[in-house]
Amino acid sequence: MDVQAVSKMHRPQGMPFHCNKIGHVALYVKDVQRSAKFYTEVMGFSISDAYDSSMFPGGVVFLRVSGDHHGVALFQVPEGKAPEGGLHHMAFEVSSLDEVLRARDYLRKHDVPIHFEGRRRAGVQLAVEFTDPDGHNLEIY
Repeated sequence: MDVQAVSKMHRPQGMPFHCNKIGHVALYVKDVQRSAKFYTEVMGFSISDAYDSSMFPGGVVFLRVSGDHHGVALFQVPEGKAPEGGLHHMAFEVSSLDEVLRARDYLRKHDVPIHFEGRRRAGVQLAVEFTDPDGHNLEIY
């Protein structure tokens, strides 16, 4: 890595959207119930929603520490995936629906692969989901 080159990187002028914060992180876990117990009883999070396998393979639990629907989501590691878990996706909040749409158009202009746009159940926000150069799933909502 060229540290000097990286140090000179900056936000381009005139970007049509601004990420306000990391909105939530979704993790693959080995045992959703065990992890939910850790995040509630050890970390002090509250459960926002829990979906069983009929709604999402293996189930999913959404947890919060603020007024946001969730700050952490726990997804069961799918069959056939390495058992150690890892990142399911990371989401970034913008200020308006208009910004979500501008972000989507900007990503398309830069040939970023978008794999979902619309509304999901959890949190019911409108979002655009895409991958970074290493294949990490990201979301702007």
